Amino acid sequence: MSKIHNFFLRLSNKKVLLILFILVVLLVIIPDFIKVPVGPLKFEEYSHGIKMIDMTTNYSPSTVYNMVENYGAKARNYYIYVMEPFDVLVPAIMGLFLAGTITLLFKKANKHKLVLLLQVIPLLGWVFDYLENIGVITILVNYPHKLITVVKAANLFTTAKGIFDTAGICIVCIGLILWVYDKTLRPRHQNKTVT
Repeated sequence: MSKIHNFFLRLSNKKVLLILFILVVLLVIIPDFIKVPVGPLKFEEYSHGIKMIDMTTNYSPSTVYNMVENYGAKARNYYIYVMEPFDVLVPAIMGLFLAGTITLLFKKANKHKLVLLLQVIPLLGWVFDYLENIGVITILVNYPHKLITVVKAANLFTTAKGIFDTAGICIVCIGLILWVYDKTLRPRHQNKTVT
């Protein structure tokens, strides 16, 4: 655990986090809103508006296989050979950015075990995202053969990914609020009590 913590201490410098933030914007945020050559909106162009499996939540085997069937061959191939390899980068960049930012924002408390746990939360999102991707690739590659257990596992991984990614983002937001308070409101409050 201390090796992970030390890695994130080295990662948590402002230049590295700025680069990771730019990558998050370019690879995660923009493709969700603007049609780029690799992204969910481009996929939906091929799939006739049907979302990617890992962009939905709480899906059943029948829902997944209905989606996969309606994708068509072009969308399935795009998903397997373009989106899934791309989705190897996205969780890694997001996990590194969130864990590094958590480390930077909670630097004063870095000796506490709580900070070590907070750093691990985005990494768990990363791991569950990869497990979800393995499940989705397995489903797509084996289509039309139906792998019900794999779909159920992938659904659990999608849910876990969502929980840990959301928790990581919430922790960063709390850290930013505490940082703003520390930099702006706390000095004002201390000045009033001194006089």
